[in-house]
Amino acid sequence: MKVGEFNRLIDELEEKILLEKSVDEVIRLVTRIKELAKMYDEEHDVPSEMIGSVQEIIHQFWSWSAHHLSFEQWHNDALVIPWLTFQKQLFKAGLLERDFHHSLLFQELKNRYDSVSDNQLKSTELLSLLTCASRMSGYARLDELDNSYPLLRLNECFSAKRSQETQKLKDILFLLQSSFYLLYKHCTVAQLHLIPYLIYFRQNTTDEERRSELAMFKTLTEKATDCLNFFHMQKDYIDTRSLKMVDALSQVAHLIPNRRGDFLQITNHCRWIYPFIQKSRIDLIMNDDVLLDETLRLLELDFDTQKDKSYPAALDFTAAAQKQIRTLTSREAKLVHTAITLFSLDKYIKQRQEDIRPKHSFLSLSRATKCQAAEKWKNSIRGMPLSIGFFEKMALNQGRLKQLIESLDEQERELKVSSDFK
Repeated sequence: MKVGEFNRLIDELEEKILLEKSVDEVIRLVTRIKELAKMYDEEHDVPSEMIGSVQEIIHQFWSWSAHHLSFEQWHNDALVIPWLTFQKQLFKAGLLERDFHHSLLFQELKNRYDSVSDNQLKSTELLSLLTCASRMSGYARLDELDNSYPLLRLNECFSAKRSQETQKLKDILFLLQSSFYLLYKHCTVAQLHLIPYLIYFRQNTTDEERRSELAMFKTLTEKATDCLNFFHMQKDYIDTRSLKMVDALSQVAHLIPNRRGDFLQITNHCRWIYPFIQKSRIDLIMNDDVLLDETLRLLELDFDTQKDKSYPAALDFTAAAQKQIRTLTSREAKLVHTAITLFSLDKYIKQRQEDIRPKHSFLSLSRATKCQAAEKWKNSIRGMPLSIGFFEKMALNQGRLKQLIESLDEQERELKVSSDFK
């Protein structure tokens, strides 16, 4: 490329930026490139020392963009598009590597993802899972991008029952099922928003790889029911040896149960978290009362699959559910905590009703009084007026019921401190 042609490109860049927005810092960067080019004869080829300085200025633009534009704007902001066009022309001329700016933006995204509080699943570990699963499954055709890729094609492979492909299919299934579990178990909403951009801006990634991994991510996060049905249909192919045989899985083996039965349990369709996310974010149930009732139903359905249904087991179950709240939005966290509270009170009432003793001791309050107190407390949580008698108030302040209410209140206080939960 001649310097004169380069000048024409930088003039076009300046014109488009001035036409769209006026940002002094960005305009100064363009001016610096123009002044740099004036030092060279227009009839000569662009010299290497000049393009080195240009690359540094381009790097400064993207560094500015990383801190002044949202990551959603890095594709298509009015300031960004002219620079992308400029870079594309330099790439065609062999003066700039393809996706020159991706490494800087990827590192920024990686830092944001990995710096989330209590993060256990590293961005590179998750991307390795998606990359490996996509490559082993075969890249998505255009007609598969919105069609539950790669579930349909894998179903065909499983149905064919070709013995030479059995181990490969087992590994793919374990990769997909592990990715599904880890996305729901460990990724916050903020991290989920970052993942498509991490895929896009990852270095040395082809368009075919991007399309396939993005389609797979969409299937795993937006089509939970399809995924769970697929996992259930192919459960006989789950083999925990994949944890050792596949490098991407061995990196996250500490986050995944290594016993087959335990692994199948955590990805069972009865686990409350998967349909809850589907109803909240995909089905978009906007009525809080409706979503609360659904959440309570899902908790009950999940708990009913547990072998131990005792009151202590119910408390262990709700403690595990409470840990999931860090991955939820503020609204979701509030609804789940409320559902956990109602669920816990239901289990308290049930265990008191099943106790054949009307009282624990001569001085203790009756079973009926304690159950009535718990029922009225449940009603108050749902916003009903609280009309409580003297003995019911005493029941709320003694024994297991007092311990339960205090524990739930403490969990709510912790949520308020750790998030914007209100």
